Amino acid sequence: MWPNSTICVSNQVLQWMDFEVVSLQYQTLLRRLHGESLWVSPFFFRELLNSNDDVISFVISENQLVAMAQASRVKVLSAFQAVVNNVAVREGFDGKGFGRQAMTALESMIKFRWSCWMTGIVIFFTNSPLKNNAGFYKSLGYKARGEMSEKPTIVWVKHIF
Repeated sequence: MWPNSTICVSNQVLQWMDFEVVSLQYQTLLRRLHGESLWVSPFFFRELLNSNDDVISFVISENQLVAMAQASRVKVLSAFQAVVNNVAVREGFDGKGFGRQAMTALESMIKFRWSCWMTGIVIFFTNSPLKNNAGFYKSLGYKARGEMSEKPTIVWVKHIF
């Protein structure tokens, strides 16, 4: 069962939240992943929201941004792939289904937005086994390339089309 929330994608978030508020809350989520020194300029964030090569799914609950998942379309050799850049849940909202909502919405948008460019969509990302969240990605259908214990970073892959 999904938590009580609103899902929006990329610049649709601006229908629900003010740009400055969503920009600051987006940075809060990214800092949880990448550390306190991370800063995303308002210009870059606005470009990201309007980019045809990037998709961000936002989950809003209790009038705040509680989760997000972000992917970029990249050309690799002669094909396009989707690279998940960030998946983050606001502190205190872990384990309530918001991350799953964000990833499910992200995958749906990748199919909708990029399926005409890609004959088969491969989503991939890297993740550290030290984060202890492999079960989350496995439950979403991602497969690890390589053994979980032998590498500091694991590549996760899912074919969705």
